[in-house]
Amino acid sequence: MSDAGGGRYSAAELAERAGIDPELAARLWVALGFPLRAEEDEFTDEDVEALRYAGDLIRSGSVETELLVQLTRTMASSIARIADAQLEVAIDRARRFGSDEGVMIDQQVVDMTPWLLGYMWRRHAAAAFGRAVETVEAEELVLGVGFADLVGFTALAQEVPEQELAHLVSRFEALAHDTVVRMGGRVVKMIGDEVMFSVTDLKAGVDIALSLAEGYSQSDDMEDVRVGFSHGSVLQLQGDLYGPAVNLASRIVSIARPGSVVVSESVHDALGSDPAYAWRSLRPRTFKGIGRVPIWRVRRS
Repeated sequence: MSDAGGGRYSAAELAERAGIDPELAARLWVALGFPLRAEEDEFTDEDVEALRYAGDLIRSGSVETELLVQLTRTMASSIARIADAQLEVAIDRARRFGSDEGVMIDQQVVDMTPWLLGYMWRRHAAAAFGRAVETVEAEELVLGVGFADLVGFTALAQEVPEQELAHLVSRFEALAHDTVVRMGGRVVKMIGDEVMFSVTDLKAGVDIALSLAEGYSQSDDMEDVRVGFSHGSVLQLQGDLYGPAVNLASRIVSIARPGSVVVSESVHDALGSDPAYAWRSLRPRTFKGIGRVPIWRVRRS
């Protein structure tokens, strides 16, 4: 929903013209990430068209109301991040090269972004469809799930200049993303100083975890990274993953030493005899909401 379009409408007029319930219109607008100001005529013809389409989807039975609101929220948060990233590039260019007109986004970028988003969506939708087919056939989604985070990031954020911190986070994200993808995994999400990844092949998952720990330790301008990795049944919802395996991997990374990879017993049980790895049993830990669990440190042989 953009600022383009002829007319200007109030929230009530928006819902009426779109042919949907005012409460649903409000929920969708907030799900998009915008506050609803009922007293202002802030809505456009383009906004009406988008909400009318949402109403058509619900009336045709293509999607349930709650799922549509959730999907809107997920898509909007991703699009908002893209818009913010583009603006950051424009701000950086304005600072480095100067601009009499302030922050400007290149018109070519503006023109090409819708096409690029459509292209990337088609590629990722095809990959996601393949994963969905496998899940339906298996009746249960079983994945390796890992978390990798920068050691001491919170303290570092209080000490280094803003620009240096931004460079550190960018380097971390680039190394993590490229390592996971190149080795056959999927980046589930980046959370500042932490990356969450998943993988269908357990051995590939351990190799990714080890490569992440090794890659950062070999970098002169990066802090150490620690990795927690688990394996088991997961629930996929709105592009994110949930379940015991996810919770365990998240807890494990918090107790791993800098530069190390610590895994759950399920990972050791599956790969413990593989000569490519050396294992060390660690003291079982008690995690809140999980209980006392055995854990292992893994290295390359």
